Amino acid sequence: VHYLTRIDIPVLMLNGRYDSIFGLDGIQSMYNAIGTPEPNKKIIFYNSDHLAPQEELIKETLGWLDLNFGKVYMEQTKLVQVF
Repeated sequence: VHYLTRIDIPVLMLNGRYDSIFGLDGIQSMYNAIGTPEPNKKIIFYNSDHLAPQEELIKETLGWLDLNFGKVYMEQTKLVQVF
């Protein structure tokens, strides 16, 4: 908790609305304390427990990675990153 304000890199948080470990207020407090500027951090809540649904987790994570690090395309057997 003490280091959250020091985080200044892009952040994606995918959380379950019914998380019994941290609770909705705890998750929101953690997100608010992160030092990353608002345009570079994102939080998404799912109607689940602690873990986000796998398909949604994959979709959101890949989209976030494309946005923050550039899209990656496969050309035949060679990996190509576009900036």
